[in-house]
Amino acid sequence: MGKMKHSIGNWVAGMFAGALVLMVAAGGLYLSVSSQMAAYDDYLACNPRTGLSRLEWLLGYRPFEDCRP
Repeated sequence: MGKMKHSIGNWVAGMFAGALVLMVAAGGLYLSVSSQMAAYDDYLACNPRTGLSRLEWLLGYRPFEDCRP
């Protein structure tokens, strides 16, 4: 079997598809993190003296107390 030759069009299409997948994944991650940080900011508004860090919140550690009346 010899080397398979790919045209420049196939190379460009592959690079474009890979970049598109990367952009969609990064966008999903950004939306997820930004919504989690908005929820953390809401939690801090009613519990300003909490010892919970942003990283702990982002990793899923949630306190038992809640802000809802």
